[in-house]
Amino acid sequence: MKSPLGHLLLIESPSAAWSPALERLLARFQPAGLAFRGLGTLTAAAEVCRKAASALDAAPFLAVEEDGGGPLGGLLAPGSPAVSLEQLEQRSAEALGKLVGAAMELAGLNFDLAPTVDLSPAATQTAERTSRSRLPIPSGQPAEVTCRAEAFIRGLARHRVLPCVRRFPGLPAALDGLAPVVDRTMIELWRQDLLPYRTLAAKLPMVEISHAVYKAYDYEFPRPASLSPSVVEGLLRLKLRYQGVALANALLSSRAAGIEVSETAVRALGAGCDLVLVPGDEKSLDAVVTAVERAVDFGQLPRERIEQALGRTRHARRSLATVRRQPSERDLARLANEFEAFRRRHAAPEQTLG
Repeated sequence: MKSPLGHLLLIESPSAAWSPALERLLARFQPAGLAFRGLGTLTAAAEVCRKAASALDAAPFLAVEEDGGGPLGGLLAPGSPAVSLEQLEQRSAEALGKLVGAAMELAGLNFDLAPTVDLSPAATQTAERTSRSRLPIPSGQPAEVTCRAEAFIRGLARHRVLPCVRRFPGLPAALDGLAPVVDRTMIELWRQDLLPYRTLAAKLPMVEISHAVYKAYDYEFPRPASLSPSVVEGLLRLKLRYQGVALANALLSSRAAGIEVSETAVRALGAGCDLVLVPGDEKSLDAVVTAVERAVDFGQLPRERIEQALGRTRHARRSLATVRRQPSERDLARLANEFEAFRRRHAAPEQTLG
């Protein structure tokens, strides 16, 4: 008997390759979708996406992490210098979103685990000085990060690709380790790191919650944000009034918390997350589903919380684009030329030398 709890899981797959093992996982667990770390080729990805959509009982999330320098960029323009979203102005960010959206549409993908809106240390330091002096935030600071992300999302929307803004409530690059701890105050987070979420919350179908510990919200009982009701329910839901899907990366959060992935999934759902990214092997999936079922049966996870999470994921899946036909060689060649031209036009000068 298939459990509806599979609809709360996004299965991570190392590559877009169809196999009997993957077919068995999809049939048995009926997850909300797949997230691919690698793609192989766009043609192969399109085939896997079509077969996955046929194997699942509702339109699946078919995801990749791509902001211009991910697996799609490497496939379409392998010889050209990579361009990161943070290098671009607003207009160019929207153009990149259109290119990424077009590539994902050709590959049958409908969900982008991007953009990341973390602020650099320089940006937050300048923002601190700006907020103290009450002057407008200068170029390159939280307001520009927000505008750039919004433009990229507009580009994705042209091809009905859903974005997932990462990593709430903001994770400085210097702390991006296995168990990061953010010691910024609530007011610092509110004025700086949270600005993109405060501005875009009403437009976002999904937000990925950070695996870092935030002392401002969990000082006495440190835990990753994705496992923290104070962050997910208190800050995201109540303070920002966010109505979309909250995503937790179970593997990152389990490493940060020092607990099993199965327990991480239970705690993430209990904290208010609606979708959990989990490793794509049968043993891990068995453990996760069993742990969640047990938590529901023993009252650790209220059934109302599960129904709420299922409702949010169902709502998001209704807007997913259907998987297209197999891409033609002509479509692939045209898009590869556009992607390469964009990268070369926007690459940093030192990348184009020689």
